[in-house]
Amino acid sequence: MSNVRIQFLVAAHTEPAFVARLCDHLAATPGAEVMVQWDCASEPPRSWSARADVRPTRAPCGWGSGAQLDAMLDSMRALATARFDWLVVLSGQDYPVRAGCELHDHLAATPHQLFLAPEDGPVAPSRAPGAPQSYLHDRYFYRYAWIPHGAWSRLSPGARRVVGAGLQRTVHALSPTGRMRVQRRPDNAFSPGIGVRRGSTPFTPARPCRKGSDWFAMSRVVFDDLLAQVAAAPEYVEHFRRSYCPNESFFHTLLLPAWEDANAGHNLHHIRFVGERAHPETVRAADLDDIVERGVFFARKFDPTDVALLDRIDRELLRA
Repeated sequence: MSNVRIQFLVAAHTEPAFVARLCDHLAATPGAEVMVQWDCASEPPRSWSARADVRPTRAPCGWGSGAQLDAMLDSMRALATARFDWLVVLSGQDYPVRAGCELHDHLAATPHQLFLAPEDGPVAPSRAPGAPQSYLHDRYFYRYAWIPHGAWSRLSPGARRVVGAGLQRTVHALSPTGRMRVQRRPDNAFSPGIGVRRGSTPFTPARPCRKGSDWFAMSRVVFDDLLAQVAAAPEYVEHFRRSYCPNESFFHTLLLPAWEDANAGHNLHHIRFVGERAHPETVRAADLDDIVERGVFFARKFDPTDVALLDRIDRELLRA
């Protein structure tokens, strides 16, 4: 396949000037189109110079909530009639570290159909009540209801910490066996949720719960298969919609049973986490040599105000 058509899908919620700069680079890739999935919780760009189709989400995308999965599936369904050979999913905090023509040539020559980075292996079925559980059981074997964000946002940062900690203690006292739990979200910016352990899940030995990075690339045949699976198995969509961080598991769970042999086993990104932090480390100038040596095409996350680093990448790596 010499002339590969690439569809970029950028999930963004802030920093429109940086996202526009990102999209201008993506649009310069041979045979590329760009869609931006813009979180409607943020003020939309008043002007947009990027060569991209900007589509607000139908609901605010609270971090780690089912609204993130709804937004991504809405965007994918909107692309169902688009003409492309590869879909590349990025965040609005990504930036390319190799020229678009190199990505085009890589996707044209690769023997893989999928670039998906799995982690931890299949998740074992939920253990007996009261037994120790992994964080993956906490995420994907409970059904969550989130405290309304409007009420949460009216609390001061200090009050959020007090209320969140008090809610955890109360629920633990009421449910010492762990049937109920509280899931707090990073920085207390988003409201916590109360989860109830599910009596059953849609997971099976042939399609176990999987987890990994939610930034990936897939060929058209994989994309079409994914939409067919979503239509045929609505119970998976409903299950993950009420889980925590669904986008880090949903796509792995549905795709890997059929496509693991065709998967590269990694994505196209440099992403570095430290310890148990929920967010990746910000890319700095000192990281650039290591990133280049790894041969990846994108890195995240970037500080939009680090113009010197972005200009250096444009000049030295993207030849822009």
